[in-house]
Amino acid sequence: MLVLVKLCAEVALLALAGQWVLALLVGARREGNLMYGLLRVVSSPVVRLVDRWGPSGLTARGRGAMAAVLLCVLWLAATAGKVWMCLDVGVSSCR
Repeated sequence: MLVLVKLCAEVALLALAGQWVLALLVGARREGNLMYGLLRVVSSPVVRLVDRWGPSGLTARGRGAMAAVLLCVLWLAATAGKVWMCLDVGVSSCR
């Protein structure tokens, strides 16, 4: 379960990072870019979660940053849980 949570956080974080890089490269034409749209679909559940439960009045950039922080915290927690679990059962049996 922890591996799945960690994987989902990694994929969403990479999608947000990819959106950011593509926005820098393409600029205002990013909305019509196919790759940007695909990355947006992948990261949209987390951004919508932040939009729903986050503070009101956030800009699109703020929602993306808040989603990235949330995903980083989730990834760190899943990684810590996985390390703790591996130390508990033994490193050799945790593959």
